[in-house]
Amino acid sequence: MSFAKHLSQWTLTLVLLSGASAEAIEPVKRYAVIVSNNESLDEGVAPLAYAVDDGAKYQELFQAMGAQTALLARFDADSARRHPDAAGAAISPRRAEVLAAIERQFSQMRADHEAGLETHFYFLYTGHGSLGANHEGYVNLADSRLTRGELYREVLARSPATFNHLILDACYAYYFVLKRGDGEKEGDYRAAIRDFLRAEELSSYPNTGVLLASSTNSETHEWSRWEAGIFSHELRSGLLGPADVDRDGRVTYDEAAAFVEAANSAIDVPRARLRVFYRAPLSRRDVPLLDLRAGHSPVLEVGPENAGQFYLEDSAGVRVADLHPSSEQGVRVALVGKAPFWLRSYEREALLPEQPTVAVAQLDFAPLSERVRGSVERSFRKNLFLVPFGISFYRDAMAERAWVEDTVRLDLHLARPAVLGSKAAWGIGALSAAALLGAAGGAAYALAADSHAQYLNAKTPAGTSRARETTVDRVNASRVLAGVAGAAAVAGAALLILEWRENASSASVTAMPTPSGVTASISGSW
Repeated sequence: MSFAKHLSQWTLTLVLLSGASAEAIEPVKRYAVIVSNNESLDEGVAPLAYAVDDGAKYQELFQAMGAQTALLARFDADSARRHPDAAGAAISPRRAEVLAAIERQFSQMRADHEAGLETHFYFLYTGHGSLGANHEGYVNLADSRLTRGELYREVLARSPATFNHLILDACYAYYFVLKRGDGEKEGDYRAAIRDFLRAEELSSYPNTGVLLASSTNSETHEWSRWEAGIFSHELRSGLLGPADVDRDGRVTYDEAAAFVEAANSAIDVPRARLRVFYRAPLSRRDVPLLDLRAGHSPVLEVGPENAGQFYLEDSAGVRVADLHPSSEQGVRVALVGKAPFWLRSYEREALLPEQPTVAVAQLDFAPLSERVRGSVERSFRKNLFLVPFGISFYRDAMAERAWVEDTVRLDLHLARPAVLGSKAAWGIGALSAAALLGAAGGAAYALAADSHAQYLNAKTPAGTSRARETTVDRVNASRVLAGVAGAAAVAGAALLILEWRENASSASVTAMPTPSGVTASISGSW
């Protein structure tokens, strides 16, 4: 393991031992537009049962964390009965109302910026999604479809927020942010993520992060036991605190994604297992997806000695969160919902006293019995949240995914133990050139990010136009350099493979594509 990895692990351990960060909370304003729709405009598509419930739960979560929210959803009788407050305040998810709600929040953000405040804008969608012409993804509103192109033009291009966060729970959700899906192969999630990172539109918005999930057949799932979408429930569970593996009071994209991966890692029905696609804002990859320190909800403390599989329900019978912390460290869970709350495992339960902080160690548990039905339900019931989440799973997930610098290794067997062949020499030269070109591409991309920041802060139409043109030119230069770097890396690898065919020792070449180019290294003997 590299020294950098050792250092990062030591640093994380020290943070965990020292408890929550004492860093002061910066003045931040958060806004969330939540669009939820059970219905689809596509012929023959059955309505969802709980997309609107998910919208209501997201609204409750973000309001508890101090965000100003707008919920656009059409409640049926059952959902309205479960969430009467949300149903009374919801607006119809029609196109005009959705765009008007977004514009109202954008107007307030502009005033916040004048006051020197950092702003975060969340766009959440739960409902039906599908593919249109040229593999362009879209989601269903009440009266029309919102396409990927419209998402960029009407939302991201106009957003004045310091950071944008997209959270999507819909079938084909990654096509709603990907330009094309030509490179996707069934089950090849790494390839999909690489295409996602190269999407032209996203590269123009380094202040935007995305978090979504899909299964092998590009579908997402609901579960009646949770009265929620599987992904949305798992994500909300993590955002309430169980995903905060370093206990600093902030849940990052990495932590949230690793938490959802842990929740699904034991699912043994392939069509039911979800995979997480995510990318934190490139301009600040450690920006929190949610800052729990901004909330004032009661807290449940689960110590390492009480590690186990639990779930929380509120007094209205709403399943608030599921968690399975490991014994490596304790977790804190914000109690969002209608008190009093029940903490349950699949064998016992306890009523939580209504006080600011409740410790599991102090609870009195009583026996609990439940039934199991159906093959998919049996798998969910048996395996969701089966794997405990803690430091070890988080580290393993980050090491395995390596989704920004996705390492591709070529194990080459080259001849002549002491002599470097001419093809190998040219190959190494090509890989070195690829590294230099990649670095130049990275520099161009950094300049593009700088001019894009000027574009966001421009005060006049002329300044906006100049900054946008400069940004486009620099992004194009970065892509050209990255493309040439990639070609050089491929040529270098090909030459080394040819040398291998003629000789018989061993070496290892590592090519690392990044958002702005390719870096490469070689080790071994000839």
